[in-house]
Amino acid sequence: MSKEHWFLKQETEKDTKYTIKGSEVYQTLYPQIKDKIDKNESVIDILTWIEAEVKTAYNEAYKGSEIELTQGALNNCRGQWNEFLITSFLAEIAIDFYSTHKLYFVPFRLARSGETNKTVKKPKSQKKGTSQETVSTEETVSSEAASKFLALFHKDEFKENKGLHHINQFKDNIFFSSPDYVLSILDDQGLFNQIQPLLNQQANEAESLGTEIYKLLQGKLKAQEVKAVLSVKISNRPDRRYQALYETAMIKAIGYACGQNWKYYMVTAKQASLSDVKIFTKGIAPHGIAIKRELISVDQVYSCSNKQDLIKLVEDALP
Repeated sequence: MSKEHWFLKQETEKDTKYTIKGSEVYQTLYPQIKDKIDKNESVIDILTWIEAEVKTAYNEAYKGSEIELTQGALNNCRGQWNEFLITSFLAEIAIDFYSTHKLYFVPFRLARSGETNKTVKKPKSQKKGTSQETVSTEETVSSEAASKFLALFHKDEFKENKGLHHINQFKDNIFFSSPDYVLSILDDQGLFNQIQPLLNQQANEAESLGTEIYKLLQGKLKAQEVKAVLSVKISNRPDRRYQALYETAMIKAIGYACGQNWKYYMVTAKQASLSDVKIFTKGIAPHGIAIKRELISVDQVYSCSNKQDLIKLVEDALP
């Protein structure tokens, strides 16, 4: 059976190329992926197998085509497939933790940073003497931070004597990329009961591995319910290390200012390099320099080969 539907043809004035529909590939192959997970095959081995299946499907669907499937297209999807696997693992762990500890543990993916509906008013530049000299315009802003992480929290958390009140006056000017995952323990059993079906779906199906839980929790969390933040990658490219470091710097600074003990973990499918371990586990948090204290940015670096590796991280993250 042709798997041509896995690919999308994109034509521009310069060239023609095919992109991969990563979600569709994963859903089609999920029965085999689930079998490999149950056999405890490593994340890297599963990703390599999926990539091989995609290459074979492309060669069969477009035999004789002069357009090659680029490694860049495959790499983009590998990152997505890795997150799908991590989402499944974390959902299984959450189900196990509730079964054994009756803990309302909820791990979830965050939506990507991007455009929001939020607007700010900025003065519109006009020539002197015109009737519109003092008119303001509404301009949509790209929210690279607060919209995704800080938007998790209930508005009351920013009020006086609440968990995040120390940043209330400038929270709309806090910008950083959205973290990949948040680990939380809910206080509200009713809210947890709403999320349980989604956790079950994420543990056993391929259609609900996105940001469904994030959307349900948005604007409802207390600061104290967040326990840890995860950066999840296949490996840490040297040119992208500092994005994660800026991310953890902002989260740790907010946590310190508001008295929240949020942890931050780097998770990679491949074994972390010695330089990664040194940079991430020894690097000083910027606010630590300001207050002359040796505070670390990243709590630990984990190489995630399978679900068992993530269990160790979760046990370290939760009180």
